[in-house]
Amino acid sequence: MNMIQDLRQTAPRPVMRPRLHPVFGKLGPMPAASLRAMVGYGLNEAEIGRYFGVTPSSVRRLKRSLGVCDRAAE
Repeated sequence: MNMIQDLRQTAPRPVMRPRLHPVFGKLGPMPAASLRAMVGYGLNEAEIGRYFGVTPSSVRRLKRSLGVCDRAAE
């Protein structure tokens, strides 16, 4: 074995955390619960986006990815 192969086998691998979209950080530690609460209060995507400082399209994408339904759809 050459030296490079030996180093690759013995070097510790970095811990890879899943990359989250920066918008998730704006919604706090529980983004799905935050969105459900805002939808439950009757806010639309534009109002939710204004509250959290994100665009309405980001709110729509987050709702879709987190499985949060509109209040009217329930």
